[in-house]
Parts: sequence; structure tokens; C-alpha cells
Amino acid sequence: MMYQFEYRLSEKDVIALHNFHARKSRWIFSLICLFISFFQFLNGNFFGALFSVVLSACTLFGYGHLLVFATKIALRARKKQGKLFSGKDCIIRFYEDSFTDITGDDEMVINLKYTEITQIAVRNHAIYIFFSGPQAFILNFSLFESEEQKNEFLIFINSKVNTA
Repeated sequence: MMYQFEYRLSEKDVIALHNFHARKSRWIFSLICLFISFFQFLNGNFFGALFSVVLSACTLFGYGHLLVFATKIALRARKKQGKLFSGKDCIIRFYEDSFTDITGDDEMVINLKYTEITQIAVRNHAIYIFFSGPQAFILNFSLFESEEQKNEFLIFINSKVNTA
């Protein structure tokens, strides 16, 4: 085993992950709205063009807040249903050719090869290891003993993904 981290996800961690997705998608949606407004303007539909520009601006500045609000509501609903994995003890182990995440008391075990990683993102407080679309493992910086260990891990995981 190369690395092992024991962690407990919080609602704040899950919201930060959704906020990361919102930042990427809001630009795309805003550009699509502007593109549509351009063609509406060319066709003489000035009201439609103005509406698309306003929608683009609202998306650009308000989409992230709306998504965070919707995520909080969804998390509360999942918590009431007992389907929320945040707040449970987790262990993630990184081996030479794969890694394993164990949630709870062997309640959910995920084994993945490094070839299944789609993206590694480093943000202000965490490393996101994406697999299968929007799903990601969240490794808070607080899991690392030092900045040096965090950097060593990033070199390790990036080398595995790039060679896989």
C-alpha cells in the first residue's frame, strides 16, 4: 500500500464539490445563451435576444448560489432517508495499480483502477479525484501531515493517471 487516508466527509465537503461543478457549467450555459441571443438578434427578435442576454447574466452570477441552495435541500432529504454517506468514517487506500474506498463498516466498498480516473482537481481546501462523471473522492488538505506529503501524493496520483 502506497497511501492510506482515514476521513469523514461533511456536508460542507459535498457542497464544495457541487460548487466546483457549478463554476464549470455556468460558463458553458452562459455562452450558449449568448450564442442564442446573437442569432435571435440577427433574425430581428430583439425581445428574445434581450431575454437571452439577461438569462445569461443571471446564470453567470446566480447559478452557483442556486445550485448550492438546491444541494443543501437535497442533502437534508437524503439525510432524512438515511442515504447520506457524509458523516460516516471512510478509508481510502492507494495501491500500486488501483485504489479502494471503504465507507462505514464495509457498508460500501469501491475498487477502482487508475484508468477509471477522469480528472484530478486541486482547489483551495481539497483534492478532487473524479471518476464516472460527476462523482469524486474528496481528500481535504487536512488529511495530509504536511505540504510536502500533499505534493508527494499529487505527484504519485498524477503519475498513475498519466501512465494508466
